[in-house]
Amino acid sequence: MRKHLKSIVAHSVAAAALAAILSPFTAAWADEGQFIWSDSGVGASTIAGESFEVPEVERADGYSAGDPLQSIESSVLLSDAHPDGNHADDAATGVVSEPIGNEVVAGDTGGFPSNVPLASDSVDTATSDGATLPVDGSSLLSVEAHVSNLGWMPSVGGGEVAGTTGRDLDLEALRIILLDSQYGDSSIEIRAHVENLGWMDWVGSGELAGTTGRAYAIEAVQIRLTGLASEQYDLWYCIHSADVGWLGWAKNGESAGSQGWARAAQAIEVMLLPKGSQAPSPLGNTSSAFMTPLLRYRAHVQDVGWQGYVRDGYVAGTTGRNLSLEALDVSLADAAGLGAIAARAHVQDIGWQDWSTSMCGTTGCGLPVEAICLNLEGEASSRWDIWYRVHSAEFGWLGWASNGDPAGSQGFARPVQAIEIRLQAKGSDAPGAENPAFMYTSLRYASHSAEIGWRSNDSFDANPDVILGVTGRALALQAFQLAIPGVGGTGESIAYSAYVANTGWQDEVSDGQIAGTTGKNLPLEAVKIRLVGEIADQYDVWYRSHVANIGWIGWRKNGGSSGTQGLACPLEAVEIAILPKGSEAPGSQVNAFIEKPAISYSVCNERASWGIQYDNGAIAGSMDSGYLQAFQVRYSGLVVGSVSYRAKVSGVGWLDYVTDGGVAGSIGQDGSLQAIALRIEGDGARYYDIWYRVYLKGSGWTGWASNGASAGSSHPSRVVQAIQIACTGKGAPAPGSTISAYA
Repeated sequence: MRKHLKSIVAHSVAAAALAAILSPFTAAWADEGQFIWSDSGVGASTIAGESFEVPEVERADGYSAGDPLQSIESSVLLSDAHPDGNHADDAATGVVSEPIGNEVVAGDTGGFPSNVPLASDSVDTATSDGATLPVDGSSLLSVEAHVSNLGWMPSVGGGEVAGTTGRDLDLEALRIILLDSQYGDSSIEIRAHVENLGWMDWVGSGELAGTTGRAYAIEAVQIRLTGLASEQYDLWYCIHSADVGWLGWAKNGESAGSQGWARAAQAIEVMLLPKGSQAPSPLGNTSSAFMTPLLRYRAHVQDVGWQGYVRDGYVAGTTGRNLSLEALDVSLADAAGLGAIAARAHVQDIGWQDWSTSMCGTTGCGLPVEAICLNLEGEASSRWDIWYRVHSAEFGWLGWASNGDPAGSQGFARPVQAIEIRLQAKGSDAPGAENPAFMYTSLRYASHSAEIGWRSNDSFDANPDVILGVTGRALALQAFQLAIPGVGGTGESIAYSAYVANTGWQDEVSDGQIAGTTGKNLPLEAVKIRLVGEIADQYDVWYRSHVANIGWIGWRKNGGSSGTQGLACPLEAVEIAILPKGSEAPGSQVNAFIEKPAISYSVCNERASWGIQYDNGAIAGSMDSGYLQAFQVRYSGLVVGSVSYRAKVSGVGWLDYVTDGGVAGSIGQDGSLQAIALRIEGDGARYYDIWYRVYLKGSGWTGWASNGASAGSSHPSRVVQAIQIACTGKGAPAPGSTISAYA
């Protein structure tokens, strides 16, 4: 082995060059067990004396090999390469070559060059600082394998391969002997996990582990030293497993091979190294020495019935055959710990089923599953995340969902055809792309606008944000419909009501029913929307209204009123957003619902006497006799604002503006009111118009004026006897004629 080690050092320059070429590549699993090449290579190996980088296997779905706790495919580095890089299946014949000089070991044939270094050659172990540890103890071992169809094969030493690779022959029994007697009572013990039998008892040096004459394959082993030898050496061993290849290294009684996969061991290599040495290969892989499943599952398939169980990351169901998956049975294996897997399915014509820890879906009903949710319960949920993805008709493989999130589709009538499921250490990244894992109609909506009629659409976003109606065209929204298909065990998911002009609030409707009216030319003025059932525990519905002549107002949620009331302001559009429970509002919540403010006013007559207060639209004063000297106005409402006003007094002219309760006019003097002007200040000016008119002695009511325009007369003989004030929504029609408001 020394000459081979020197050969590797001598070729380090060439190896570095070759590594530079190969290092950007990584092997990845293709569907048929071939390799694809992608970036990021690690590890090292030797072929014909050259040292170079061995790509770490990365599956086509993004899963890296060598990751502990992963599926059988991801538990190996290369299915046709030993982890120490010394043994490779011949690409043309499939027969493994194990050359030592010009010899071939373990009965296999092959023709690799004789200068390939092997783990079986005894070497001094070099440390990073160049120091040399004692020679390894592999020469102290004798390993004999019993192989199916071949029987007992010649014994090999430590570091050599016992058994076969590339010939699909099972390892059925082993005998391992510790040869050197200098270690006194030291011994070597082994026990085997055997097909149909499980773990057998420990046996000592030279005794048979496994079975002969029964055609039962060894699937895993545990090997350990006893006595003085165990204090000076670590016993390392690795298994070549059927359909998988060489696994990682285990040591000192740890399990190597597989359990629960029905994968026969085909070969083994055993080595003794000084205590504390690293795993005996340039790769030193120990993370995938033993494969045991974490979960198992099976699918009930259309026209097929129940398939057999598969494990960790394998496909259950079918692809390319247009057969629907109708039910799923999934459970934890012992290695996952205590707990259970809860599942539920979205089934055609049924919708979402309740959670179950036995089976989801149906059998004997001919109803395909369209989506699936899986979640962990118990102690296992603190150790693992459960990831799953489905193959859906016409969509193909969708993204990975986890821990109770839906995978599949809803509202498309697209059956699930296959599923993959994995457990990963808590907090690990997804096995591959996550979006989209679930295709669904998140909100179905329709709106009826003046001059347009009905328009409908679907949203497929996880958190839909949609607009009913149109903006910028001065077209009133007259009716709408909302639905969230397939959500809610009662069939209800969203409820809503509308405030209709000249009608008021209608009764609440839900899930596709019409709110508002059509064919009556009656605009909506306000809406209420809320979620119903299970979805209401998980989401909030937010909405805001676009009001004619005002624009977008603030956001409301979960059944609050949005729009205006009593202002004769049509809605033109409503924006709706469904967000996770407790999310912040999509925008400002200021002035989300606008009602008519309280405008109160009183007048002072020619006797300097103040009358009572009047509200919106009432007449203050007398149309029969006398005249007014002054008036007062007050504003009160949820929208922040105030009212400013002024008076034109005979002999004096226009006085300055006063605000909210101030006296406009002249009291106790000979002057009389001839005209008035009012305006709303603050935020109220955006939402309201203030209208007013006066009754003039000898000529009657003037036309209505608004927002600071004059109402009254400039003629000295025409005095004001009464006032009427009204407030409407911005841009709403005047309360009456506006002709001759001031003359």
